[in-house]
Amino acid sequence: MRKNKITSFPQSPGVYLMKDSKGLVIYVGKAKNLKSRVRQYFTGHDKRAQIDFLMARVKEIDFLQTNTETEALLLENSLIKKHKPRYNLFLKDDKTYLGLKLTVQEDFPRLLTTRRVKKDGATYFGPFTSSDSLRQVKEFINKYFLLRTCSDHEFNLRKRPCLEFQIKRCSAPCVDYVTEKEYQKQIDEVLLFLKGKSKDLKKVVKARMHEASKCEQFEEAARLRNLLQSMDLVLEGQNVTQLSFDFVDVIAMQREGNRVGVAVLMVRESKLIDSRYHVFKSLEDDEAFLHNFIVQYYTEKSFIPKEILVATEIKKKKILEDVLCERMGYKVKIRLPKRGEKKSVLNIAKQNLKSHFEKTRKDEGESQKALESLKKKLHLKKIPKRIECYDVSNISGKYAVASLVTFVDGKKKPDAYKKFKIRQLDSPNDYAMLKEVFERRFKRKEKGWAYPDLVLVDGGKGQLAQVKKVFEELDIQGIDYISIAKGALSSRSSLNVIPAKAGIQKGIKRLDPCLRRDDNNGIIRQTVGRGKGVIEDVVYLPNRKNPVKFKPGSKELFLLQRIRDEAHRFAIMYHRKLRDTVG
Repeated sequence: MRKNKITSFPQSPGVYLMKDSKGLVIYVGKAKNLKSRVRQYFTGHDKRAQIDFLMARVKEIDFLQTNTETEALLLENSLIKKHKPRYNLFLKDDKTYLGLKLTVQEDFPRLLTTRRVKKDGATYFGPFTSSDSLRQVKEFINKYFLLRTCSDHEFNLRKRPCLEFQIKRCSAPCVDYVTEKEYQKQIDEVLLFLKGKSKDLKKVVKARMHEASKCEQFEEAARLRNLLQSMDLVLEGQNVTQLSFDFVDVIAMQREGNRVGVAVLMVRESKLIDSRYHVFKSLEDDEAFLHNFIVQYYTEKSFIPKEILVATEIKKKKILEDVLCERMGYKVKIRLPKRGEKKSVLNIAKQNLKSHFEKTRKDEGESQKALESLKKKLHLKKIPKRIECYDVSNISGKYAVASLVTFVDGKKKPDAYKKFKIRQLDSPNDYAMLKEVFERRFKRKEKGWAYPDLVLVDGGKGQLAQVKKVFEELDIQGIDYISIAKGALSSRSSLNVIPAKAGIQKGIKRLDPCLRRDDNNGIIRQTVGRGKGVIEDVVYLPNRKNPVKFKPGSKELFLLQRIRDEAHRFAIMYHRKLRDTVG
């Protein structure tokens, strides 16, 4: 990248994209003044230690102009998600919590579950960290507050009350059994309940109960009495700590070299209800990292808190606050607490993050040892940091599919999972199906599919032979390949067959290598034996007659089994989906 090209950059807000010699985007940044910001990379004004490391790899810089700095921030976030640059913070899609949506903009509102907040006039409640807790609340409201549950289409076509009315779980507004004004009273009570105003709601319900009793409507009075008795149980908090503030997220950070850990503690309705932890590799300083984390973490969230507590001052927090405010329609403040209760909660977040960081470091160390041991035990060319595993699923050749799952450093990498619908066969031939999948996969290197260090196949010698055949035909070098299969059952062992449901109830788990689960037949096979009579999985290597056996319960075997089981799960899931769609 030549410095004189920067003279053509505009002096306006925008986003710049740094590319390597292959044209891949390796870093995305935003700027209030593109020309001035990019020039800093070449003049030494940016003193961060990682800049020299980054610029040694940059061959070209492109830019996209925006009207405002806020627009640049949002564009930067979308480009990072699109290109996944190597030297940017990239937060993978996080779990989206469920919430409740009360369609108050309608004449006769409904209560729905949702994962997204929209500017549609409805009132939203949440998030609920437990889906069971949410459904319990929704079931309680449907049972006692008599709201309609039918769709708008059903509501408009209804000529007579449905079963919900017959079992006294709906007031039947669809056939005018209740007026709009009377139905609105039901909605007002639901709003009191969901906003936690239990005292006000109890007064209303007690008054209605006494009125129903005076009018000798004893069945209605009994329903309201049951509502009062059940209310306290449902309104109990999900978790432990009562605080003097609500609707707050607390973000703590910890850095170890180029690794940064983040903890997010969620406070809702004055209770600490949940915590999330992330560990990243980052070349950015703490302020820039935290700024980018908040952008990525919250711009796609359904429920953004009114206050975010942080451990590091952010100079341009006003832009972040404006973006979050625009998303939610209310003010969102980012604060650095100096003292008091909020500072104490931030310290709790730091302590939890420290423990999580130590656990992550320990787990990664154990995974690295297992991978190094695999290399030695199986005589691999290199440590299998990236492992791909394949499995085939079909019923007598019908609805045949295959899965590809990827593990990096012993951990799942779901964004690299692939699924295949078998095209060429309609007969039960697993070998030919695997051959088709390998050919389709390994002809796609030019499309950006990174090659693995190790290919793992669920099966024995026959499946392994298909890998060898494709690798020889395509002249693929430098990739190890193995297969994992169940060993022979010794005559000194017995085989117990247990229904899957019963097995789960007894606490049987897949972690025990002596347990086998057959998803097609819904059973768990438990091998009971003495000494060497117990079945263990074995590993087959190319050009070797006898399989490699591991010590029972070894970390190396458990890692291979975990990867194989994930491939099997992913294949079964796709197979069932395809079968249900076609059938």
